Amino acid sequence: MANSVQTDAAALVAMLSERVAVNVRLALVADAQQWQLHHAQVTLDDDVPLKERAWRYSTATFLELRLPGPTVAALLRGDEQDIHGIRIVSPGPSPSSASTHRLRGQEEWDRVTTPWPRTERTITRDTNAPSPATACWSGTATLS
Repeated sequence: MANSVQTDAAALVAMLSERVAVNVRLALVADAQQWQLHHAQVTLDDDVPLKERAWRYSTATFLELRLPGPTVAALLRGDEQDIHGIRIVSPGPSPSSASTHRLRGQEEWDRVTTPWPRTERTITRDTNAPSPATACWSGTATLS
């Protein structure tokens, strides 16, 4: 069974800043003349390079990349970043808390089962913060 606690999002930003590179999956939505980060999944401690993939549509873009940890940390802080030729903005204020789920090996979480234990962190921006409806941000980090 998962063990869930609240944690400080700043600790996750610091952890990402120390990583040389992390695997990411990003979902972006078009808002006026910019691309806003809608969802991010970040995998730490996975040294297997991803095959870069991108799907681009008129109002949505999906990216699967290996990025420098400080770049992903900057997105989490709310800093604009140029990634894969796209200027990405992270909407709303930076999140202050995250939930942490510690799982045993062979335990399913978010449709993923691994043979080793892992820690997953989920960060969600305050839904009461003023931002466009399409600008909800959430992220998951997996430590293997």
